[in-house]
Amino acid sequence: MLLTTGEILADLFSQKNGDSFNFSATVGGAPFNACVSAVQSGASAIFVGRVGADIIGDYLADMANKIAFSQLILQKDSKRNTTLAFVTLEKGERSFSFFRNNTADSYLEQFDLNAYGEISIFHIGTLMLSEKHGRDFVRFMLKQAKQKHITIAVDVNFRPSLFACEKEMLSAFSDVIEYADILKLSNDELCLLEKGSTDTLSFEDTLATFTKSNCHRLIAVTAGNKGSYFLRHGKVTYIPVKKVLPPIDTTGAGDAFFGSLLASLDGLDYMTADNNTLISVFEKANQAGAAATQYKGALNAALFL
Repeated sequence: MLLTTGEILADLFSQKNGDSFNFSATVGGAPFNACVSAVQSGASAIFVGRVGADIIGDYLADMANKIAFSQLILQKDSKRNTTLAFVTLEKGERSFSFFRNNTADSYLEQFDLNAYGEISIFHIGTLMLSEKHGRDFVRFMLKQAKQKHITIAVDVNFRPSLFACEKEMLSAFSDVIEYADILKLSNDELCLLEKGSTDTLSFEDTLATFTKSNCHRLIAVTAGNKGSYFLRHGKVTYIPVKKVLPPIDTTGAGDAFFGSLLASLDGLDYMTADNNTLISVFEKANQAGAAATQYKGALNAALFL
């Protein structure tokens, strides 16, 4: 059983209409998207999130209830609004700006993992690391999962605009990354994480350097339409992705990849499995990520895949 907790928010896509902007809302939030993808990939999964007692929170709850989660727990915050992410698309590639200052998802209430049965993988979102209460929640939950010997999965998801500076962001992530048994980064996030010591290294050398110091865990590195890599036991394996049509929207592609990956890893001894088994797992995850780019909005992709 997979349990995921973290942000569920509204992605607002803008379209200029004369002198005004029109916005269309879809459900988003990296951990929520990944949990949806895991369910669509056949996993039993629980999602725990928090929304405001507002019209957007009600919309998110209605849409989330369309997904066949084993359990869906959405805490309601009567004091704080639901987080909004404004998404700009250019040739299918997305960029974000956030309405997120003291919003609901960073005030998730701590909970006991034992309350949800036999949890094998605990996946936690990282957007809330930009606020103290969120950082306290993340560290409390990670310590609890470690004490219960539950596999911890972390998707880095750097969002520099939510931090005062790059140094503050990297500091907020440093100990969280250390907890991860399964760690996912994009190629850009890996280079940023290793920036201090690898300014002059190629991406391939950065991969090699990172995996040698992280032999104790499984690391997934996504590289967009080039595919992905997995790092294990000091070795790097590259998995190409089959060609797909030009992207309509890359929002949630990495989340679809990670959800598929976690669904396949649940119950698999991924540190001792042979390379061909993991290659098959990553090929499936690559295709889930690629397919998601053909739909606008992460939840829409999951519902149609």
